[in-house]
Amino acid sequence: MSDRYSRMMLLPENQAAAGVPVVLQRAALLRDNRTGGIVAQLKLKNIVPKALTGISLSIDAFDENGNPLEGVPVFEYRRIAVQRDGSFGSQTPIPLPNAETRSIKVSIQKVFFSDANEWVAETRVPLAPMPEPKALEDVIADEALLDEYKRMFSRPQVSQAHLAPAQGNGAWICTCGALNSIEEVNCHICGCAFEDQLAALDPAVLAEKRTQRLETEAQDLQRQQQKKQELEKKARLQKEQKRAARAELLQKVKKKALIFGPIAVVLIAGVLVYSLVIVPNSTLKSATSYLEQGQYDEAIETLEKMADKEKAAAIIRDAYYGKAADGIRQGDYKAADRFINNADRAWRAATADQISENESDYPFDVSASQRKTLLNEYLANKESVKLPEYPQAVCKAAYDRAKNRLADYEYQEGLYLLMLANGYGDSQALFQAHQMGMLDVYDMINLGSIEQDGSNQPLSWIVIERSQNKAVLMLDRPLEARAFDELPASTWADSDLRAYLNGTFYEQAFDDEKIIILPNGEDRITLLTNAQAKAHENVLKSMGGKAAYILSYELGAVGGHTDSSYMWLFDPAAESPFVVMVYRASSYSSRYTVSYPTAPVSANEPHYYVPVITINVGAVDPGAVQIGQ
Repeated sequence: MSDRYSRMMLLPENQAAAGVPVVLQRAALLRDNRTGGIVAQLKLKNIVPKALTGISLSIDAFDENGNPLEGVPVFEYRRIAVQRDGSFGSQTPIPLPNAETRSIKVSIQKVFFSDANEWVAETRVPLAPMPEPKALEDVIADEALLDEYKRMFSRPQVSQAHLAPAQGNGAWICTCGALNSIEEVNCHICGCAFEDQLAALDPAVLAEKRTQRLETEAQDLQRQQQKKQELEKKARLQKEQKRAARAELLQKVKKKALIFGPIAVVLIAGVLVYSLVIVPNSTLKSATSYLEQGQYDEAIETLEKMADKEKAAAIIRDAYYGKAADGIRQGDYKAADRFINNADRAWRAATADQISENESDYPFDVSASQRKTLLNEYLANKESVKLPEYPQAVCKAAYDRAKNRLADYEYQEGLYLLMLANGYGDSQALFQAHQMGMLDVYDMINLGSIEQDGSNQPLSWIVIERSQNKAVLMLDRPLEARAFDELPASTWADSDLRAYLNGTFYEQAFDDEKIIILPNGEDRITLLTNAQAKAHENVLKSMGGKAAYILSYELGAVGGHTDSSYMWLFDPAAESPFVVMVYRASSYSSRYTVSYPTAPVSANEPHYYVPVITINVGAVDPGAVQIGQ
C-alpha cells in the first residue's frame, strides 16, 4: 500500500461461503510502521451479475496459537460501484484492535446492490478457502485426451480451457479460469456447464467423446465424397444424353435435307440458329449448374469449347476461384495461388484486361518467417497495406480454415488467413482477439505496470519459452535490489522474496491481467531458473548494458560492486546458491559477461531479481500489447 506498511503474512486466497455474493480474493496482515499496530488488507470480488454499492462485514482475530482476540464487529465499504468480476477493498486498511493478531476470519453480513435490494446473511458463517484449481496438464496425462478436453470447452473467440474445474464453499472455478457463484450452472464467461466439465475429466468419457467426434467427422467426409461421386455420375450421364440427342437431331436433319430439297435453305438456317444461339446458351446453363454444384473442372471443360470466350470468362474465373477455395480448406496454399492466377489469366485472355485485380504482396503460399514478417507489416501499417480483394468464396474458405488453425493453436497461420479473408464475417474481430498468438521467443509484450519515479510505468516482458497457448516471460530489466530473505540462508519456498512477489508486487502490478497469468505450482510469479539463465545469457548481458536507474538503484553500483551485480535465481546452482553475476570486463569496456560468483552469497544481502511469469496468450488483451523483437 505504501512504505508505511510492511507485510507480516498472506492468508489463503479465494475464500468463499455458500450463497455469499462476494469472494475474498486475497487477504494479508500488515504492520503499521508508524503506530506498530496491525491492519488487515482485504481484496474482495463481486461474483454475481448485479453491481454492488456497499458491503458490511465482520472480522474475527486470533493470536499465533489460534486463541481468539478482540476483532472488528462491523466494517463497511460504502459508496462503491463494483460490476461483475470487479474487485475492491485492497486500498482500504482495516485496523485490528490487538497487535498480537496473527490470523483472521472474515464473515460477510450484508451486501447492497445498485437496484436498491440487499443480501443479508441468515447466519454468521466465516469465509473459507476454495480448493486450488490444477492445470489441465496435471490432471489429464494423455495428450490426445487433453486435446479433446480443450476442444470441448475452449471458445476461440472468448476463452481457452486450461484449468481443471474446482468447486467449494459456495463458488466454482471454470476451466477458463473464471470465478462463478454456486447458483450458476454455466460459466458466465465461456458458457460451459460445470457438471459437463467435471464429467469430462473422466478418461473413459473423454475417450468416448473423442471416438464419437472422429466417427462423425469420418461419416461427414464419407457423405461429402459420396455426394460428389453421385454428382459426377449425374453430370457424365447428362453429358452423354446431350451428345446422343445432338447426334440424333443431326441425323434427322440430314435425312430431311435429302427428301425435302426445296426447303434445304430453311433447314440450314435452323441448324445455324441452333449452333450459334441455342447450343451456347445451353452450354452456359450447364456450366453454371456445374459451378453451383462445386464441379469446377467440369464447368471449365464445358466452357473451354465455346467460341465466345468473353461470355465464358466470368464462369471460368469463378470456377478457378472455387478450386482455389478447395485448396485453401485442404491447406494446399500453393495450389490455391496457382488457381487464383489461372482465374486472372483466363479473365485477361478473354477480356483484354491487362491488370489483375488480385496483384498483391500477400500470397497464400508463404514460409513461416515470411508469414510473420507480412503480419507485422500489416499490424504496423493497416491503413496503407493493400490486401487482395478476393471473391466471397475464397474469403470464406480462408476464414473457415483460419478458425480450424486457431483451434489447433497454429496462431500465425490462422491470423495470416484471417488477414487475407479481408473483412469477411467477423474475421477482423477474430484477428484482434487472437493476435497475441504471434508471440515467439524474444518477442516483447507490455503487461501490468508499477509506480516508478512518481508515475505509472508499464512493465515490458521478454518471451523466453513458447508452447501451444502458453508463453513464459521474463521482465526485460531487474527491478530493484532486495534481500532474498531476512535470514542468511533460505530456500525459495520459505523466502521473503517469494512472498513479496506473489503478494504485494502481484497485487500492485496486475489488475485485469491476472486472468491470463497461469499458476506455476503454488506461485504466479517466480524467478529465472539456472537453466533459463544459462539459456538466455544474451538477455542478461543486455540488462547489464542498460545501466538504467530503477527505483534509485543503478545496475553495477550495488553492494560495493562497481562493475558487477548479482541477480537472485529461483533454484540453487552447483556453482553458487541462488545467484548469477552479470559483470563488466573492465571499467573501460562496455561488454558484459555472465558468470557465477565463487564465494558464498548471503540470502539477506540486497541483490537484483528478474520476475518470471507464464501467460495464456489466447486471452491477452490486444490493446495492452506491443509485438516486436
